Amino acid sequence: MFHGARAIQIMLLVAVFLIAPFAMLEVYLVVSIGMTEPYSYMWSVPLGICSFVLVQVALALGVVKGWKSCIAKGHYYLMAAWAICILLTFALPVFFPNRLSFL
Repeated sequence: MFHGARAIQIMLLVAVFLIAPFAMLEVYLVVSIGMTEPYSYMWSVPLGICSFVLVQVALALGVVKGWKSCIAKGHYYLMAAWAICILLTFALPVFFPNRLSFL
């Protein structure tokens, strides 16, 4: 694997690992008790923004180094996992509003 491809893969993995725990927490809370937990957003929003910046830097690096030479095509599954985690984290509260809200 080329140096650019490895850097892109590491950045995308870090981006996914930053946001995935909050996506799993939201899915667990919605499925198990039917509510979303608003206090996790104190951490998930800043980490989601950081992961977005990492994905943008990884894409820019792939474009600058050459998309084909960085084997960026093989990292689409990481970008898809990141997008799914972001959608789960920020869209579940819209579709499942808090029925047991304490606010």
